[in-house]
Amino acid sequence: MSNSQIKLRKAGLRARSSLSDKDRGSASTIITENVTRSAWFQRAEYVACYLSTRSEVDTWAIILRAWDMKKRVFVPVIQKEMRFKEITTNTNLLVRKYGIKEPETGEFISPRML
Repeated sequence: MSNSQIKLRKAGLRARSSLSDKDRGSASTIITENVTRSAWFQRAEYVACYLSTRSEVDTWAIILRAWDMKKRVFVPVIQKEMRFKEITTNTNLLVRKYGIKEPETGEFISPRML
């Protein structure tokens, strides 16, 4: 990662961390509505979504909407490289490196399918 990329990342993290809970909640709602109303989301059988943590906008509403629509949801899992593993309503989530939640079990999928 270049110095300029590192500076941009840090600036983004500071901006995100400065959001109030109310603003973060509002942003989460707007993002959920924009994503779930999109044509690509409506057509998709498989959906990739990160599991929000700390100061990130909440992605659980997107995941719940996908499940309600009978879509399969896959989340990033970091091993030697990033892979995507399915989560369901019964998936046990473990807190891993950097406080990121990852599914304990689940089927992996090729990123090309997402």
